[in-house]
Amino acid sequence: WYKRVPTKGQSTDKLFLMLRLNVIRIFSYKFAKTAVIAGCSRMAQSGNAPDLKKTSYADEKNEFVRKPSTFRKTVSWNPDAEFPAERGRYHLYVSKACPWAHRTLICRKLKGLEDVIDVNVVSWKFSEVGWIFSPDLPGCTPDTVNGLTYMKDIYLLADKSYEGRYTVPVLWDKKTKTVVNNESSEIIRMFNSAFNEFCSPECQQVDVYPENLRREIDELNEWIYKYVIVNSMCACALSRRCSMSVAICAASFQGL
Repeated sequence: WYKRVPTKGQSTDKLFLMLRLNVIRIFSYKFAKTAVIAGCSRMAQSGNAPDLKKTSYADEKNEFVRKPSTFRKTVSWNPDAEFPAERGRYHLYVSKACPWAHRTLICRKLKGLEDVIDVNVVSWKFSEVGWIFSPDLPGCTPDTVNGLTYMKDIYLLADKSYEGRYTVPVLWDKKTKTVVNNESSEIIRMFNSAFNEFCSPECQQVDVYPENLRREIDELNEWIYKYVIVNSMCACALSRRCSMSVAICAASFQGL
């Protein structure tokens, strides 16, 4: 009903129509906020959240804590580098449920690297040991590179003594059978410049990290990381304390 435009001769003007639209937006926002907080509370109380102790996401209070990424090597355009850019050498592991992974897929698409770097997609379901390959689910794939079942297995294949988190995205080197990098902000910067020789002339002009905007981009990334989407939402979803889930979710909506 709110989409109806007043016809000639009607007394209702555009200002009143805008007012009705804004009222709907406000109530929709408040309803969404209340629903999300209630849902997080129920999940925390029911015990359906993953056991954080088994996935290395928790502190001693069983609250979500995001730790720094571990693998921080770089793919370079330099052919003499430890990880030189090569067509078909590198593989990207992602989850479509992970906002960090989204930006690596977006950058890969913008730079036209679909034929240069292939991709596997884990399930959106988070198991007790982390991300799992579930090719029977829509949009998911098997591990076509190593034939493994869990992201945990991939990390341990790269380093048998690894005891950190089994996160996505992961940039994998098929040649040396190791994880190059699991920090999304660094992966997209590699995609942005290191593989330019494999891009079309049009895609070579795409620059997602222009030098004159880097300071502003870094500041905005920090704000999003800390206050808005990813860190707050992950903490809200993975915390097993009801009070913590509600507090984090409320802070996230305030940031939005």
